Amino acid sequence: MYDDILKEMKDRIEVKEKNYVEWRDKRQQELMDLAREVDLMMDRRRNRKARMNNNA
Repeated sequence: MYDDILKEMKDRIEVKEKNYVEWRDKRQQELMDLAREVDLMMDRRRNRKARMNNNA
């Protein structure tokens, strides 16, 4: 009886850990994508500013 309970608890913990790791990895990827977007936007802004300064 106790073995069944322990096995069930262990299985639940493993599922929760797996789901958490998947969520964390997905979240990390989303943050990296956002960081790349911000870098691109900042590069465009710097380039635009540099062009404006060169034309002035």
